[in-house]
Amino acid sequence: MFGLFKRNKRQESTISVNEKVATKIVRAVALVQQRWARYMERKSERLSIATKKKLVILFCLATGGYSIYLAGESLFQKQSSVMKVTFIKRPQYVTQTGDEKLSPSIIISEKEYAKIVQFRKYMDSLAATRSGKWKADSILVARPGLMDSINHLEQLYHLQTKK
Repeated sequence: MFGLFKRNKRQESTISVNEKVATKIVRAVALVQQRWARYMERKSERLSIATKKKLVILFCLATGGYSIYLAGESLFQKQSSVMKVTFIKRPQYVTQTGDEKLSPSIIISEKEYAKIVQFRKYMDSLAATRSGKWKADSILVARPGLMDSINHLEQLYHLQTKK
């Protein structure tokens, strides 16, 4: 009836190899635990109730005594530094941005800036005509980051003239 009551097709679950291996390991561990529990149950069935009580008391005394020993040792033993506090070493120039080391060798002269401006005007004038547009595009295809470099050089010039 118009697909309202169609059964959903079960999709095959795609279980990864890691999940399959993990499942097998979990099953193996559970099997070992069950066998160990059955073995211990069979062995403890033969013991009398009095013997079981004595074993529980012996276990409690042993673990309690060991806990008291550890607490006493930590209280009465002289302080030995298990962990030492040391300073974190940081690189020497973490707080510097690098602007401090801007060398004067990157200075752009007025003549160079004039050439940059002249080149920008030339590229703009090429884009005005159809044949010039084709030529400008071929230049930019041959040198993809050219105009970005021109912009960057102009920004550097303006930064150095502000100082």
